[in-house]
Amino acid sequence: MKIVIFQGGLGNQIFQYLFIQYVRKYVSRIVLGVVRDGNNHNGFELDKYFEVNISMPNWIYRSFKMYERYKHRLPSAFQDIYITEPSDNGSFFQFVYDGYWQNKKYLNRGLISFKNFQLSEKNQIIRNEMLNTNSVAIHVRRGDYLMPPHCHLFANICTAEYYKSAISICYKKMENCHFFVFSDDMDWAKHNLSLENAQYIDWNTGNDSIYDMYLMSFAKINIIANSTFSFWGAYLNEQGNIVIYPKRWFNENCGVPVPDIFPDEWIGLNS
Repeated sequence: MKIVIFQGGLGNQIFQYLFIQYVRKYVSRIVLGVVRDGNNHNGFELDKYFEVNISMPNWIYRSFKMYERYKHRLPSAFQDIYITEPSDNGSFFQFVYDGYWQNKKYLNRGLISFKNFQLSEKNQIIRNEMLNTNSVAIHVRRGDYLMPPHCHLFANICTAEYYKSAISICYKKMENCHFFVFSDDMDWAKHNLSLENAQYIDWNTGNDSIYDMYLMSFAKINIIANSTFSFWGAYLNEQGNIVIYPKRWFNENCGVPVPDIFPDEWIGLNS
């Protein structure tokens, strides 16, 4: 049996789910997922919004909590069965996999899809307009990125200059661009992006935030923030193939490397 730990927000949980599918290809044993408490933005959300094949029995969860308790007390006793990255030779001898698994070798678009949502009238209108115009989805994430501890990792990367450079590329790639802006700081977006022919989708908040990711997947072009949320809105997009992203995903002084998750055809910009 293998266990993959789910942690982080929805975007990270998608990476972890696809890692489970990757491991399943190489081992004959059962591969399960278990949620780590206290390290998820809104708890485990994946099965609420996506068609997934995952089993999480209660007895596995209880056993995992006991394992976590003793792992910290006796770390040397568990080091041979606990891993944060698979070994270079592709072997899978470990028991528990703990990480975010942000690497494009684990990604398979065909293994994850949105559920059939019942959209509100507003969201239906936006989806139809995105399908029938030269649509550009822009995601601006500020909110928690400006607050400790996230600001150390994420702040001041997707600046106004980054978005202006990305928008200029859109005009070169496509005529009559129609912009659809998704953000947790819409005042900033309206003040700094100076867009013509734009709509600002500001009503999908709280548990309805998933509809922003869903709607972004219908654009002809995606301009994403350094956020797994907008990454998946672009990656799951079957309508267009132009995605613009910030090459500097994390701040340089934080010691976290840029994840190898971006398809070669995506356009990376220095921010």
